[in-house]
Amino acid sequence: MGATDYFHDVDLALERIAKEGPNYGVMSPGGLLLEESNFIAARKFHTQEQEIVGKHTDDELFRGLVYCILAQMQDYGTQMYVFHKLCDNGCGTIDGVLENRAKVPEHVQPAVYNNSKVDYILRLAENWDSIGIHDILANPDEQAARKELIKQKGVEVKTASLFLRMCGMESLVPIDSWMIGMLYLHGYPIEIERAATTRDKKQKPIKLYTQNQLFEDLPSQPTRVNGQKMRKRSIKGPRYLNAEAHTQDLAAKYEQPPFLLQLAFWTKHSKFTRVPKRTLFDSLH
Repeated sequence: MGATDYFHDVDLALERIAKEGPNYGVMSPGGLLLEESNFIAARKFHTQEQEIVGKHTDDELFRGLVYCILAQMQDYGTQMYVFHKLCDNGCGTIDGVLENRAKVPEHVQPAVYNNSKVDYILRLAENWDSIGIHDILANPDEQAARKELIKQKGVEVKTASLFLRMCGMESLVPIDSWMIGMLYLHGYPIEIERAATTRDKKQKPIKLYTQNQLFEDLPSQPTRVNGQKMRKRSIKGPRYLNAEAHTQDLAAKYEQPPFLLQLAFWTKHSKFTRVPKRTLFDSLH
């Protein structure tokens, strides 16, 4: 099958690729085509993420949710930097966060929306016993499990989907800005939602030093509309479920699980490979 065979609306897809494709590194229809190597890379990354939640002990599941909370509206490089900062400094367990709560803001400071994420992490540790996380994971109805998990403050639909996918619920898809963009470029009835933004210090390139390696991970560049900077934003509610259904439709054309399709596009097009070669779980042992 050629690239256009995967399109939902060929004419609309070609028009969108010409206009928005370069923002995603897609210069032609062929740039959207996924190959077997993309799915192999996606599966490898999925396996690495699953090692964060390990055998599903309370501390492993707590770390997994912290990892997912840090992913909200965040480039992968900074997400991992903050995640390792927490784990390396005694804040990678429930008791560790509670005993070192004064240090959590310092470690999370480089993150976008850092104050909110600190609040979410502290509340998660404080309320852990009342969440019933093991009951949620035991629910065979994955949609119902997600609905229960998003009752926690700071756990949005995408956050819950990522966490539950890491725990083995593979029908759920964490719809990120990359997946929205890929659906848009394939001609699905979806729009790239943007909101006006003012760049502050946290939106500038952040230089991070990890294991004697320097890297710089740039946030996605905003689009200008009438001179106003606009940045992509997440989707919620019915729009999220619609995007998830579109992802399932496209995944069926590739004969792949929907979650793996999302990861294949992300590993192919995002900048995650610029992160220093440190495994996801180095600081957990």
